[in-house]
Amino acid sequence: MTIWVTERPDAEQVAEAALGWVLSNMRRILATQPRCSLALAGGSTPRRLYEMMRDLPEGQLEGGRIDLFLGDERTVPPDHPDSNERMVRQSLLEGWPGERPTLYAVPYVAGDPVQSAQRYAAVLEEYGQRNHCLSEAGPWPRLDLVLLGLGDDGHTASLFPGNIALRERQQGVVATWVERMGCNRISMTLPLFLDAARIAFLVCGASKRQALEASWNGPRDLMLYPTQQIAPREELHWLIDAACAPSRLPDGFQRVDRIL
Repeated sequence: MTIWVTERPDAEQVAEAALGWVLSNMRRILATQPRCSLALAGGSTPRRLYEMMRDLPEGQLEGGRIDLFLGDERTVPPDHPDSNERMVRQSLLEGWPGERPTLYAVPYVAGDPVQSAQRYAAVLEEYGQRNHCLSEAGPWPRLDLVLLGLGDDGHTASLFPGNIALRERQQGVVATWVERMGCNRISMTLPLFLDAARIAFLVCGASKRQALEASWNGPRDLMLYPTQQIAPREELHWLIDAACAPSRLPDGFQRVDRIL
């Protein structure tokens, strides 16, 4: 696995660099296989990237050959303001030129997050079987691309520091109780992320600096720093802004400025 770091002055330019990462990888993938799978990050940081993808001229991305998934979801209805599905539909899919990508959203089961997680796991397994990309390690697909974020507390997707979900090795999707937020979340798990070909982290803002510094240069503690466990099959790419950039680059990380 290669670990790349691209630093840009601000969040807007990080989104532009992320667009370059998505475009270059999708074009490479679609040149050799019929479809491309991409797991999306939730929250506010990737929204600008999704808008840029949507606003590309028709034909720049072949939407009809792109399959989208949610790396995690809040246990709220799909029309709720906190829903990642709602954010993705508004920022990425609404207004997409030409044939849209297919979004595989997390099924919402009111009052039963475990059932939601199980239904989403079944969706992923069926997708993997149908597209001949089912993992040998478990009942989930080997995704082509994954976008992840980093919380101020060091969580990624809905894998929070110290949470029991970080120990999951049998399931690709779990319902997890987040104590500090007093709610359940649905999240893809580490085994599923480890089976992905390429992963990019988008991290912006001074509030993320401490978490990123600890993740890169802190002690090796896989339960305290979940991102230390993320190691996809081919490439891990950190796309960060100057405000959150750590004091030094860890051994084995390589800087790259040009993505396309």
